Amino acid sequence: MTTSFGSIARTALATVVAATGAAFLTGVPGAAADTPDTCRNHTAVSVTCEVWSDSMQRDIPVVVKPASTPGNDKVIQFLDGIHGGDGWSSRAMNYVADDDATIVFPSADSRSFWVDWDSTAPNGKELKYETFLTRELPDYLESEFDVPNGGRERTGVVGLSMGAYSAVNLASKHPGMYRSVLALSGFYNNQMLAGRLAVDGTAITHGEDNVGVPWDSEQSRMQDNPWINVDNLTMPVHMAVATGIPDVRSDYDLGTTVAGAGIEIGSLGATAAWDLWTRLHGKDNVTITYTPVGIHAYDTWMNAAFKDQKLYWRFADF
Repeated sequence: MTTSFGSIARTALATVVAATGAAFLTGVPGAAADTPDTCRNHTAVSVTCEVWSDSMQRDIPVVVKPASTPGNDKVIQFLDGIHGGDGWSSRAMNYVADDDATIVFPSADSRSFWVDWDSTAPNGKELKYETFLTRELPDYLESEFDVPNGGRERTGVVGLSMGAYSAVNLASKHPGMYRSVLALSGFYNNQMLAGRLAVDGTAITHGEDNVGVPWDSEQSRMQDNPWINVDNLTMPVHMAVATGIPDVRSDYDLGTTVAGAGIEIGSLGATAAWDLWTRLHGKDNVTITYTPVGIHAYDTWMNAAFKDQKLYWRFADF
C-alpha cells in the first residue's frame, strides 16, 4: 500500500488542528485544565483559589501555578511584604511559568508577619498564617492539586521585606518541611532594635487596618526569632540586600526613593548582623549577596531574584 505525500500532509494538518482545538477547549497548560471548584483562572498558567482556613475561619486567596508533571511534590511559596496581599504573582509569573513545581502566592492581612498571633488582632481577625502555610495550605494542595503530601519535606520559601523575616522564621521552626530559603531585604532578629522597629514601629506607621503586634509576651516573641533558632536552619539559605543607593534604571518618585533608601539601609544593617551571627555559628549553608544599588522596592527584589543576580534559580535547585 502506498501513501501520497499529499495524504500525509492532510493527515498531519488534521492532527494539528484537532490538537489545537482540544487545547483551546481544555485550557493551556494542561495542568490548569482541571481547575478545582475553589479556583478561577488567573493567567494562562495559573489560577486564583479561595483556600479555607479552619484556624482563621475564612477563605485565604492564593494564586497557584500547578506543576507540569503529575505526582511532582515540589512546592514553592512566595511571601509578600508589610501590606500583605500578593504583589509577587503579577511580577514573577513570567519568570516561573516553566518551572516544574507547584508555585503558590498566598495573600495575607497587612502586618501579619506570617506568624500565628497569640490573640485576636485589633481588627477583629484571627491571624494564624504559620498554621496556614505549614498545615492548611499543604492539605489543600494535596487534596485539590494532587501534590503528594502537600509538598511537605520538599517546599521552598521566598520572601521579601516582612516576608523575608517570615521565610527564615518558618524554615527555622519547620526545618523538616522547608528545603530552601530565599530572603530579600529582611530583618532576622525580632527582639533587637531593627526587628522591634520593623514590627512594633509599623503599628504606628502602617496600622490603618491592623494595629498591634503578634506576641503577648517576650517569651512568645522569642519563639518566632530566627536569631535564637539559627541552628535549626539546616537547608540552603540564600539572601540578598542592597545598599539603599537608588538604581538609575528605576523611576520611583522622590518620596518612595527617600523612604525606600532608609528602609533598605536598615535592612542592610540587619542582614550584616545576621551574616556575622551565622558565621559565628558555623552556618556554611547561608549565602548572602550584597547588591551595589537598590532601595527597598520591587525593582531591587526582581533584579536580585530574576534579573541581575538571578538568585531564584540557585534557590530553586532542590
